[in-house]
Amino acid sequence: MIDTFLIGTWTFWSLLLGASLFILWALERESGWQAFFSLAVTVAVLVLANDVNVLTWVRTNVNTVLLAFLGYIVVGTGWGIVKWWLYVTGKREKLDEDIAALRANFKTRPEPELRVAMARLSLDAPQASEHKARILLWMTYWPWSATWTLINDPVRRAFRYAYTRIAGMLQGISDRAYRDVPRIP
Repeated sequence: MIDTFLIGTWTFWSLLLGASLFILWALERESGWQAFFSLAVTVAVLVLANDVNVLTWVRTNVNTVLLAFLGYIVVGTGWGIVKWWLYVTGKREKLDEDIAALRANFKTRPEPELRVAMARLSLDAPQASEHKARILLWMTYWPWSATWTLINDPVRRAFRYAYTRIAGMLQGISDRAYRDVPRIP
């Protein structure tokens, strides 16, 4: 059983892929405990399967371990800054879309009603202190967070852009399909 996860075997790579996918899922749900559990179990299985004496290895490679740890923290901190910027700008884009939609819906209504509807929107900038757990999750699991962001965000942006370009055409299709439906005054 343990021999099945020897480094380099297809089962080794399958374990890493499965654990990584689970960690990505946990990060999307913002569940640090699930991500940690998956990572801990994977490391434990690999250590047991490959008969590695971790303490001996760390003792003989202290400088490498300290440099790797420091590098991990530095890169994770940098990623936390980048990811926060992406998060905040995404929130701002969503706010701009919500404001534009409100203005479009209130074209024929009085200005005070628009102000009331606008007041219901969260117009305040996100506060980093209120998102500490989320930011620490991004920083701690930066290899997975960065990979998923670099894959997912461009694809999502491309489809959002495509949608904004065809939204009028889509509405036209809907309007034409329902043009002869009687309206109740």
